[in-house]
Amino acid sequence: MFVFVAVMIAGVGYAEIDDNRVLERRGEVVAAIVVHEETGRSPLIEVRFVTRDGRTVETTTENYQEAEVGKTIQLIYDPLDPTRLQSTDWGYDNRTPAIAFGGGALAALIVALSRFWSRPDEPPTA
Repeated sequence: MFVFVAVMIAGVGYAEIDDNRVLERRGEVVAAIVVHEETGRSPLIEVRFVTRDGRTVETTTENYQEAEVGKTIQLIYDPLDPTRLQSTDWGYDNRTPAIAFGGGALAALIVALSRFWSRPDEPPTA
């Protein structure tokens, strides 16, 4: 069970880092209008922008630092998947997801190994 959890945590961490790398390699910067903002434990903004090829995209992101409804912000988006985006003030941080998700995966593996090695060699007799 804990091995499965470790693999899942590592997979999520890899996806986070991969998003950053894709945006660094092929991302395009565009001006976007903030349409809606949700505050609270998981703040996010809904943005609308026009891609280089003329498509209008309306989507959300949690990856921003400052935004105000009705104002324009700068986004970087993936032209192959315009819903993969973040605000330019967010930056490219591969270290934090690597530490957080890598540490979580390592902790789950340690728990799995400790449970494996702590099993008795012989089944208890009734």
